This record gives sequence, structure tokens and C-alpha cells, in this order.
Amino acid sequence: MAAALAAPGRRPPWRGTFLQLWAAHKDWPEDRWTETFGYLRALGLREIVVQWSRYDLIDYRPEVERVLRAGFDVWMGLGYDSRWWQHASPDMVRDSARDVPRVDGVRGYYLPQELEDGSWTDKRRFGALAAAIRSVRKQFHPLAVSGFSNRRASPAHLARFWRDLQRKSRF
Repeated sequence: MAAALAAPGRRPPWRGTFLQLWAAHKDWPEDRWTETFGYLRALGLREIVVQWSRYDLIDYRPEVERVLRAGFDVWMGLGYDSRWWQHASPDMVRDSARDVPRVDGVRGYYLPQELEDGSWTDKRRFGALAAAIRSVRKQFHPLAVSGFSNRRASPAHLARFWRDLQRKSRF
């Protein structure tokens, strides 16, 4: 980070970043948060996507509120189940909205279950995923969704997947 700040010339036009909270963040002293937020501001960041507000049974509402108090625009991640990568399911997407703390002042919400191109090619599974995202979006909006490609699909198929998913689930 220091190298980026010290480099000559224009700084990159970054606006935001992700903050992936872990149990260790619960033990951070206030001065460590202040220092971290200072570095982020020095980089020109004004927006933070908090990856999740709940990870399994750990509630990160106090940390989300801390980011808001620091003056950042916050997209709050919903709940995350650590079993996602073992058996990703539309039910897990739906469950991400369960027991999510309400936090005033957030700009929007983020679905932390990242969608990869190989798990949702079956039409029935795709339809169930779209319905699950739609149900979450009714409760939390605006809702942002992210994903990545494992190169299992062609670029055209991947584009079609995201276009169709966005259209059907309205995130």
C-alpha cells in the first residue's frame, strides 16, 4: 500500500474494495481500525463491500457499523455458510438472508456466495438459483451478486449465463 502511495504520477482511480472479516477482526483495537481506514482513504477508497455480515454463527454487525461510522459507503454482505464450496445450493443462497442483522445507512447488499460457471449449467438448477436470488432481492435491495469463471464455459455461454441470471432474478 505504501508503495502505491509513494509512486510518482497519477494514482489509480480506485473507488472501493472488499473487506473480508474474520474472527480475528473482533479482537482488533480501535487504533488498528483507525490506521486501516486511514490507509484506505489515502488510496482514494470511499466504498467498501463488507464480504459478509454473518459467517456461519459469527455476527459481524459491530464491524459493519464500524465501517459505516468511519464514513465509507457500505455494501453489506449477507450471511455466508462455510459449506458453500462443498455443496452449493439455491437453498444456501436463500438462507443467506436468514438472521442477517439490520444495519441503518448501508448503500446496498451483497450476496457473498460467489457463483462460478460450472455449478449452474443444468436448467433446473439454474432456475432454482434465479428464484433464490429473486427471493433474497425482495428482502434486501439493491442487491449485488458476483461470480467468476473456471473456464468451463465459453465466453459467449458465460455472458448468456449472467445476462439470463440478472434478467430472471432482477439483482
